[in-house]
Amino acid sequence: MHGVCAEKTVHGSGSGPPDNPDCLWQRHNTKRDRVSVTPGWRPCGLVRSQGLSGTVEAVWGCGTLPLAGAESPTPNDRLPTSPFPDGWYFVAGRDSLRKQALIGRAWLGQEIVAWCDDEGSVCVADAYCPHLGSHLGPETGGKVRNGRLVCPFHGFEYDATGQCVATPSAPAPKNARLKLFETQVINGLVFAWWSSVGQPPFFRLPLDRRDENGWTAVGLRTFRLTSHPEHTAENSVDLAHFSHIHGYFDVHQQDPVTVDGAHLRSAFDFKRERSVLGSRLRFEVSVVTNVHGLGYSAVDITEHTLPFKSRFWVLATPLDGTYMDLVLANQTQEIDRVRRPIMGLGFLPKRARARLMNYILLEGQVKDVEQDVPIWNRRIFRPKPVLSSADGKIMLYRRYCRQFYPEHEKATGETRRVLASL
Repeated sequence: MHGVCAEKTVHGSGSGPPDNPDCLWQRHNTKRDRVSVTPGWRPCGLVRSQGLSGTVEAVWGCGTLPLAGAESPTPNDRLPTSPFPDGWYFVAGRDSLRKQALIGRAWLGQEIVAWCDDEGSVCVADAYCPHLGSHLGPETGGKVRNGRLVCPFHGFEYDATGQCVATPSAPAPKNARLKLFETQVINGLVFAWWSSVGQPPFFRLPLDRRDENGWTAVGLRTFRLTSHPEHTAENSVDLAHFSHIHGYFDVHQQDPVTVDGAHLRSAFDFKRERSVLGSRLRFEVSVVTNVHGLGYSAVDITEHTLPFKSRFWVLATPLDGTYMDLVLANQTQEIDRVRRPIMGLGFLPKRARARLMNYILLEGQVKDVEQDVPIWNRRIFRPKPVLSSADGKIMLYRRYCRQFYPEHEKATGETRRVLASL
């Protein structure tokens, strides 16, 4: 059975793995994420920690060798319908894209590359050159020059439209064009549209709010799972699990769960106790979750006792039909003063206090997700679950999800809204 390491390495220091005989632990300071595991092991979690003054990457691979006679869920058991539902999916942080110039990654069953042209526009494209099939990523020598993607094999150059505009030895073939994916940039996070049948987006993500003053930069953490986006996004309506797994109490729905096309909204309140900087505190929290497809959940969090506000994103991106990346992103609003004494927090300058609070909140969210990971990694999909009266809007959520699967690819416009509202 899969497990998750409880120890993390942050700011370049920290201990090794906890006492877990089933855990393989590695620490990486490389520019590209790698997951390396012993044969027979399956990686269940990857967390990249971006601290206040630097970046340290920690990789967790936890699992056990198969037991004789033991049964595990098959890939088909895990999947609600398809491994790659239609929708907007996370590609990279825009800051990372600017620093690295060119990023290559696995994404919804294929390889993609992403870069910015000279005007700052983000380009996401299929990673294989239409000329002779070379991979265009940085690992094989692909690069960006004057805003154009240059193939490492024969030097074909592609502009931001995907068109080949130059080659070193002959006129550019007019029919040499990369497959591009439509993009949106939300709060510095780059998303691209995926459709199983190549249709254009039938919904948009909410507008970028990064230009609002008084908020921290967005912090990121990443888990690698053997799960599916429908399972992870289901937490938005599964209030019962918050008490049983995470220790929340007085959890109750604030407003009815609503569905409008590709937008699902769920609002609830809860209380919890947690140790923060050596103090045991009780928090009273209101949460509004806005789900826009299975790859994007935006959560507005208001804590009433300290008080503070933060924005939290849960971004699920399937990789290859087995693995998916779950990215947690968070930013916190600056506050003029704190009502409760927490280890000198009130004496910090406002901006520094917000950055520290954002770091603490994101680490707390990581701990919550670590409790979910073993369940997600071993969960199967029940098409007809046996529900109790405490299960709330699980079936409403299931009906909402139908619009993102291939069997509904011909449904557009009003038909999709009807599907989501049944």
